[in-house]
Amino acid sequence: MRLDHQTRFSKQVQAHICCAGLALGLALLLALPACGQSDDDWLANLRKQVAAHRLASALDVANARLTIAPADTDALGWRARILGWLGRLQEAESEFRAVLRVTPRDPDVLGGLAWVLAREQRQQEALTLLDEAIEIDPARADLREQRSVLLRSMGQAPEERPIPHAASGGSLRGSVPRTAQEAFAPEFRHEIRISSD
Repeated sequence: MRLDHQTRFSKQVQAHICCAGLALGLALLLALPACGQSDDDWLANLRKQVAAHRLASALDVANARLTIAPADTDALGWRARILGWLGRLQEAESEFRAVLRVTPRDPDVLGGLAWVLAREQRQQEALTLLDEAIEIDPARADLREQRSVLLRSMGQAPEERPIPHAASGGSLRGSVPRTAQEAFAPEFRHEIRISSD
């Protein structure tokens, strides 16, 4: 009799586990249309959630994408960013470092990890990562600005660094810009000089 009760109990537990698994699978299937089934749809939806400051929903979209494509470095990077924005800095750092193991020369990931480290008051590590990201993609104004902000927060004056000609896209006048400010300065067609002579 006791064995029969245990067998019946075991079958009930298995049935509950099966139902829970089906419910989870159904929830994921229902979440798929929300996050999009194509490579572009999930990202568009995620960006929409972020723009509306619905970070928990954006995290759900990234997580749903990762259930379908666990090695998607874009989804992993977005998940890390969102975790950082939610204040879950240790998780964000861990996620960014995992992505860096797969794509070690990705300036977006390096910049994201630098942002997390700066929020954790690890400015020198953040500065090193930003320097590496800028070396990879010297024309990225956002990385240069992030570096300047970090330097100011450390009490240092941001210095201008030269941008290689190939990365800056060149100048209309054919000269090589010496600093980031020159690289992004508008080109003028006319010049007016006023003098008292």
